[in-house]
Amino acid sequence: MKNKLLLLPFLFILFTVNAQDNGKISETKKDQKNAILLNFGSLGLGLGYARSFTDHLSVRVQGSYLNIHQKRDGVKLNDRLIDVDANFKSMNYEALLDYTPFKKSSFKLVSGVSHISTKGSAILIPAGEVKYGDIVIPKDKVGEINTSADWAGIASYAGIGFGRAVPKHKLGFGFEMGGYFLKKPNFIFDATKMLTPNEEQEKESHEIQNWLNKFTFLPSIMFHINYKL
Repeated sequence: MKNKLLLLPFLFILFTVNAQDNGKISETKKDQKNAILLNFGSLGLGLGYARSFTDHLSVRVQGSYLNIHQKRDGVKLNDRLIDVDANFKSMNYEALLDYTPFKKSSFKLVSGVSHISTKGSAILIPAGEVKYGDIVIPKDKVGEINTSADWAGIASYAGIGFGRAVPKHKLGFGFEMGGYFLKKPNFIFDATKMLTPNEEQEKESHEIQNWLNKFTFLPSIMFHINYKL
């Protein structure tokens, strides 16, 4: 009988701790928040989803898309007029971790991983006939130059900003700046007809490739509007 009486305080403590744990779990579930995101910035327009696990830690999954096409005729290059058809396209999907160190501030540190595909290309065509002394070559006989630089693959991301992924109120705004650490780009230089590369131009193409290999960091500026679900 005495042993059973000694067990009563222990059972009471165990029941109290268990009730507190259940309360914490319920409170945690209640505090788990979600939001949908609208992003716009240097890498285009995108949508995302965010979930906060604590007051300091949130996860975002988002994507963005950008496509810029520009065509200009009669651009002067090395005393010649050329028509330029340029295009820049970027598409990326990423998973980011937001760490907000201060409870009363929305300042955050961001890190994550992204699958990014960014490509810039240009087609250069003579604006008119080309003259070599007394020789006149029609435009359609000269040819064209095609160049492109393509960054694609998995990239790590780091940045800082302001604004919680899941806002305290129904609607929140934020700003973020950072950058992607990319692989070396794939550079293509091609020309047709009379502009077909010679040995010297092939050498210049390799020099351009070596120059582009230095560009393995892509800066990013992003604004976002967050709606808490």
